[in-house]
Amino acid sequence: MEIKNARKTWFETWGEEAAQNTFLKGLLLFCTVILTAETALITIFTLRKPAIFAIGEGASDALKVTPPTSEVILKETERTLKSYVAGRFTWDYQTIEDSFKKLIPYIEEDFIKKFQSAAAEEIKFARKKRMTQRFFINDVNLNKDEGKAVILGDRIISVDGLRAVAPLTLEITFALSKRTPENPEGVYVTGEKIISNGVGGGGK
Repeated sequence: MEIKNARKTWFETWGEEAAQNTFLKGLLLFCTVILTAETALITIFTLRKPAIFAIGEGASDALKVTPPTSEVILKETERTLKSYVAGRFTWDYQTIEDSFKKLIPYIEEDFIKKFQSAAAEEIKFARKKRMTQRFFINDVNLNKDEGKAVILGDRIISVDGLRAVAPLTLEITFALSKRTPENPEGVYVTGEKIISNGVGGGGK
């Protein structure tokens, strides 16, 4: 059997390599397209909000989540500030510390230290005088654009068994920011000031 020494010309060798390169480029392009499509689909599914269903004994239905209107946000903000003021100015000497701690998630980060400093003095004074305080809101003037609310009400203070009643006007500044499980409304108090105070001591 005779074995022939086959030699390929330069053009034949170059042609085969060029064909292989073309095939590899095509394969790479195909894989790139597939990966790009998969990445796009994964991104779309990741960003898509999960479906929420209300399930009951009588009927079940999918819930549609719609962005809150300006009116809803306004009412939500007013409700949150009323709750904040209630916790801030309604307590007794035994519950004042817990009442103030519950307000922390609703206080803007830059205002927390100032709030805690004022709260520490109030807690000390309230416990020393065995003080009780109640605040009843009469009116709320809310300006969402300026981030300011003026709250009018009546404050009842009891110190060592002596009771006094006087009007109290507060100015609360706030900002709307990220909603969290601790602060689902996303309303954060950035400052507070007593505009008029008919009774001395407590809640200043």
